[in-house]
Order: sequence, then C-alpha cells, then structure tokens
Amino acid sequence: MAPKKPKSSPAQDSFIKEPAKKRLTILARFVDRIRSTFQRFQSKPLQEHPLVGRIQDLQSKASAVLIQLQSIKNELHKEIDAEAFVYIEEVIDPLIKEVSRLHKSIEQPRSVLHQAKTYQRYSQWVEKAKLWIQICSKTTDKEALFKAVIRYTIDEFLEVIDRDVQVITDYQEHMLEALSIDEEEKIDLAQRLEVRLQSYLHALNALRVKPENLPLKEIAVWKAQVDKRREKYFDAALHAIDKIVNQSLPDSRDEEENEDLKDALIQIAYLEKHIPPWYDEINLAETLTFTQKADFKSQLELWEQKIHRLNLDLRLTPELIERLKTLNEIIHYAQHKLMP
Repeated sequence: MAPKKPKSSPAQDSFIKEPAKKRLTILARFVDRIRSTFQRFQSKPLQEHPLVGRIQDLQSKASAVLIQLQSIKNELHKEIDAEAFVYIEEVIDPLIKEVSRLHKSIEQPRSVLHQAKTYQRYSQWVEKAKLWIQICSKTTDKEALFKAVIRYTIDEFLEVIDRDVQVITDYQEHMLEALSIDEEEKIDLAQRLEVRLQSYLHALNALRVKPENLPLKEIAVWKAQVDKRREKYFDAALHAIDKIVNQSLPDSRDEEENEDLKDALIQIAYLEKHIPPWYDEINLAETLTFTQKADFKSQLELWEQKIHRLNLDLRLTPELIERLKTLNEIIHYAQHKLMP
C-alpha cells in the first residue's frame, strides 16, 4: 500500500493554486456588499427625508463658494508666475471637480445612507474650499501660500492611505462573511489573511513618513512616487485576499503542481510573519542603544540575504517575486529608521 501523503501545514495550504470554478472576484464581491448594505436604507422615498432640504441648502451654499473659489483662482493666475500657479491648480482644480461630482450625485433619488454621506461630503467640501479661499486671498505672502500647498498635498495623501486601509479591512470582512463555511474554518482563514496582509499594510503605513523641507517644485515628484507605491501595495492586498479566499473553495485540480515551490512558499510565509513586527519595534522605539541598533541591523541583514537567495529561484511566480519585493522594501524602511 502506498504511504499516505503527509498533511500539509497551514503555511503550505495558503499557497494552493486558485480554483478554476466559483471564483470570488474583487469587484463582484465588493459591489454585492455595497448594494446589500444600501438596500436596508431605502424604505423611504427621497423627498420624505428631512436631509433633502438641508442638502439643497448646502448645495446652494457650495455653489456660491465655488464661484468665489473660481474667482480667486483667476486672480492668482494674474498675480503669481506660471510655474508656481501650476501647483496651486493641483489643489484648486480637484476641489472644483469634486463639487461638480457632488452636484451630479444628488440628481437622482438615492438611499437615506447616500443622502447622509452626501450631506457630510458637502459640508467637508465647503469648509475645505473656504479655507483655500482664505489662504489664496493672502497673495502678498506667497511663501505661506506655497507652504500651505505642500502641507495640503501631504495631508491629502495620508487621507488616501487611511481610505485604502479601511477598504482592505472592509473587503476582508466581507469576503469572510460571504463564505459558506463553519466558524472554525473562518477563524483559521482570518488568521491566514492577517499574516498574509501584514506586509502590505506595513508597507502602506510606512509611506506615512512626511517629507521634511520639501520645496514646492519637488512636491509633485514626491506625490507621483509615493502614489505609485501606494497603489501597488493596495492592489496586492486586495489580490491576496481574493486569492486566499478562493483557495478555501473546493478545487478538483492536482495539488502536486505546487510541490516544487513548497519550500520557498513556506520561507516567504515565515518572513511575512516575522519581518513586520520587527519593523514595528524599530519604528515605535523612541531611543535605541548602540547594542540594540547593532542587533537590529544584523537581523535585518540576515533577512535581506535570505530574500536575495529566494529571488534567485527561477521558478518563482511574478506574485511571489512581488511579495519578496514588498518585504525587502519594509527592511529598507527599517534600516533607514536605524540610520543616525
């Protein structure tokens, strides 16, 4: 009798290839969740809800503020040089487009939840636009104006990271809820997701470091660079959720296809579990002794070498290469923190 195949470990299980049937796509799952959530708030017609009148009042106010914003933009165009005005446009133009989208979003009847969110977004927009009207009115202090643009660009980017992290969390929860498996399996799957997502979330949060003394001319370059990395980590996190959840579905294909890569997969899973906590420890430490820094540097170098050796494996898939690249970037963030 042939010996039984040894039972695979959780780390090994997490790398089984995606099933060919019953795939749960990111878009379909997310849209389903949004639709089912909003339907609970659609019991009343739009005109019956008291928020409608308040939104209309706020819409009128926003329209008046928009006229002021466009006017101040035209004045600035005449008063500051063209090169500097480009950076002002990078702030004002998105604000103008945002309120246009808000106006269009209330043209058709929507749920009460949508009304509440629209009212909140209008309120936030009015406050933000009025602030920029006030800032731009002080054209005699161009240095303060440029500093405000830099600060605003950085803060807006940090808000995008917050939204990305929230979407990842919401999507993970929704995917787990959508599965028809028992509670014990869901807990196990949630733990696997937590380990797998750890590196991407840490990489996203590492982008929160604010650049110091950044000239106005360099803010657009900085924004483009960090945005590219942010999008990569965000997309990779959603893909990881989708893949791991799909792996929990029955698959009729032979699992032997992954046998050759199991050792590399286990090593990558180990690194994904242990490197992020080390980054946290380094990042949160207020002061480190010389010995502590030396120990951290030594361990980071060992992991860096391990990642380099794994990267030499020509059998690695593009996804595994990206996972190693993300881990390597976290190590570089940590090494930067240890610099004097």
